[in-house]
Amino acid sequence: MNSHRPKITVLYYIPRGSPKRDHWVDGFTSALQLMESDFAVAMVNLADGSPSDTTLNCSDFILVKSNWNWIVDRFFKQVRPRVATRSGIMISGSAQPHEPQAYDILFYETPWYARQLREHPRVVHAFGVNTDLMKPTSEQKKYDWISVGAFKPHKRYEKLLDQPGRGIVIGEYPPVQNRFKRWYRRILGSQDPLAMLQRAGIETRDFMAYERLALFYNRSKKACIPARLHGGGERCVLEARACGLEISIQKDNPKLESLLRCPVYDHHYYAQQLSEGVRELL
Repeated sequence: MNSHRPKITVLYYIPRGSPKRDHWVDGFTSALQLMESDFAVAMVNLADGSPSDTTLNCSDFILVKSNWNWIVDRFFKQVRPRVATRSGIMISGSAQPHEPQAYDILFYETPWYARQLREHPRVVHAFGVNTDLMKPTSEQKKYDWISVGAFKPHKRYEKLLDQPGRGIVIGEYPPVQNRFKRWYRRILGSQDPLAMLQRAGIETRDFMAYERLALFYNRSKKACIPARLHGGGERCVLEARACGLEISIQKDNPKLESLLRCPVYDHHYYAQQLSEGVRELL
């Protein structure tokens, strides 16, 4: 396989202006790096323009990194009739499956989500965090709790206001005109998520590199993840567990609860599962 490495084209979307564009390191990207010994991996950010049909047809496999019916999923389904290349979706979220038959294989993140994919013939679990970076260290504890995730309504950060002790929330700050911020303002009046947390004496930090984020996990005693069922938080649970933190979630979130009972999946497992799924099709 090393003499001719099959080409995997990864379709994703990170908007311009996001600090994540040039600093995207997590379990997924770490897994892709491990796969490069066997596959030629090409990353295509749809925010920079759409790839041509020729580009997609010259690939051996197309991996869509998206939630259902999101920008990347919608794009691929539009071009799918013109693309003969085998394809799969790395389901990044927990939305109800939407036209899963458009893909030859489905990759999913949490044990809780597997039951929604029973009708598809090829389903593979693939998830993990980079445990080379996310691991316990001797950092002195500075915070009683930490929460990690974008400042969006579905994170339910208002549930942290009564959390005792010193806390910190880390996530990408929303642009001023961000539609989620406008939605939040309608719900909370003049308050936005950042102001709400800061007025409560809760420290907030903007998006930061993965290695630095690991330091803040290790400076905290536990992780509080109040997200809704469809509000993300999967990575935060595994990252915090990998760093040895106690985890606190809401009782109405069986998805995150399933991640408290599973192994701490790492980026090696992530790469193995993606690779085996692709090889099965090729």
